[in-house]
Amino acid sequence: MTVTLAHPFRIDSNGAAVTLEQGSARHAAEACGHVVSCEAGERPLAPLWGLMDPTGTRVNADEITATIGYAEPALAVARVEVSEFNDGTVSVDIDVDWADTDDEEG
Repeated sequence: MTVTLAHPFRIDSNGAAVTLEQGSARHAAEACGHVVSCEAGERPLAPLWGLMDPTGTRVNADEITATIGYAEPALAVARVEVSEFNDGTVSVDIDVDWADTDDEEG
């Protein structure tokens, strides 16, 4: 089993660095979260990551799906659900996993 450090870096209750199994569903979820939690162009070393600033506009599920697919093609988005509330807040729920590439030939 190959592991990678969780991001953001954190320490568990035993004082050890939190790690994730590479290729796990949790690893996919964290990668997805990184893509959508920043603004487009915010990360100089990952310029394809991030959503256009949704301030003053509606959060669009299709844009979220396209951004994840473009920024991290190894991820497969199964579902994006956007819920808007009366207090002006928005909740986004995304189901994502790693795309199946085992059937590629060559």
